[in-house]
Amino acid sequence: AQLALTLLQTDATAEPLRSAVLSGLYPTDINPLETAIHLQERLEAVFAACMAETGCNAAYPDLRMKFYDLLAALDRTPVPVTVKATDREITAYADDATLLHYVLNQLSLGNLAIETLPQNLTAFHNGDSNIVARDVSFLYGNQYVAATAAAQCQDTFAAVTSRLLVQTESAIDPGFIDFAMRYLPASLRFPTFCTKVGLDIATPPMAESTVSDHNVPILAFHGAFDPLTSTDGVKRALVDWEQPKIYTLIKGGHELLLDFCAQQMAAQFFATPDQPLDDRCLAKNKLVFNLPITDATFAPLVRTTAANVGISTLVPQSWAEDFAKTGLHPLGKIGAGIEVITLEAITQEDILPALEKQKWLLIWQSNGEMDLGDHHWQLYEDNIGILHMDIAVTQAENGTFYALRTIVSTDSVDADLIYETVFIPALENFHVE
Repeated sequence: AQLALTLLQTDATAEPLRSAVLSGLYPTDINPLETAIHLQERLEAVFAACMAETGCNAAYPDLRMKFYDLLAALDRTPVPVTVKATDREITAYADDATLLHYVLNQLSLGNLAIETLPQNLTAFHNGDSNIVARDVSFLYGNQYVAATAAAQCQDTFAAVTSRLLVQTESAIDPGFIDFAMRYLPASLRFPTFCTKVGLDIATPPMAESTVSDHNVPILAFHGAFDPLTSTDGVKRALVDWEQPKIYTLIKGGHELLLDFCAQQMAAQFFATPDQPLDDRCLAKNKLVFNLPITDATFAPLVRTTAANVGISTLVPQSWAEDFAKTGLHPLGKIGAGIEVITLEAITQEDILPALEKQKWLLIWQSNGEMDLGDHHWQLYEDNIGILHMDIAVTQAENGTFYALRTIVSTDSVDADLIYETVFIPALENFHVE
């Protein structure tokens, strides 16, 4: 977004722009060392939102106190976590900075990642340290140091004075200092490092704006939980433009254009940038924290997935309620849901290539076979990053193959629990009419 805004202001050779959609903006006068401060502010907003929600407050009592207790405990004694390397698993250690890096990532992603944050922080407090395993290698890795130094020393850090450095460090909560020192894009150590290695020479001043007028329609999004920018910062970044359309996503983070509502609004804006936007989807974008899944929360749901295919199964109560209201199976609720595709005029040997073509299977492994309900199933599973997929294929009496899949974000929910309580019952109750 920052590069796009710079090009809007300075690139005289560019073709005239009709409109632009931006997110994650910050003004040029931002203090790059304040990330730890903004992070704590947004984290406190999560605690406040959880306390204000009856279900979240009941499920995760004393969440704020438990978090700060955990932060202090990790500072004193880092805990072991299992990190997956290319060909093996290794044991590393997570400390207070690791935990805060994890929180920063979750807040940046927004939506589901924020809704699962109280659940995951509670799990970490109760001993599940592997929740932050992916953040260990990132925080301690050196692959980003050179690139960050080359860019940041002559850009954002060039304007940081010794006085500003001292002022910023004194304003950071002591529990966040380790993170502020080690988080590369905004490390308190960088200004001194830049001077030491001779990279503190600022780049030439940016050319004056060559945009003849600032009437280019701009749509900008800001996330209410964005740990890197603020609504005020977005407004200051767009101060030269006449009447930019700025919207805040109430459960958004920094990665906003992945949000379905933002995508809808962006598509409408690109088509007719001068017309009023239909922003009704924003009202539906409510923050609802994930609650622990127990047997008591399950309810029956019947979903018709095609003209002649149906699934009867048990799903979390909130899914059934959402389905009753909207008629949609909430795939994004906790990163799990049931999908069905039909494969006609195909042989058994062509099933896996067909699924690969549909992007349903990439690095798959067989889970064997099983007779469930009226059908014989071939079972597979696939893992891509934090996503875990279970796939089942069956052939109906009419010769047509049907493939069912559930996708689970392992950051958000127990994959084994969803497999046993949602996926297997779906196979048992699958029917072709």
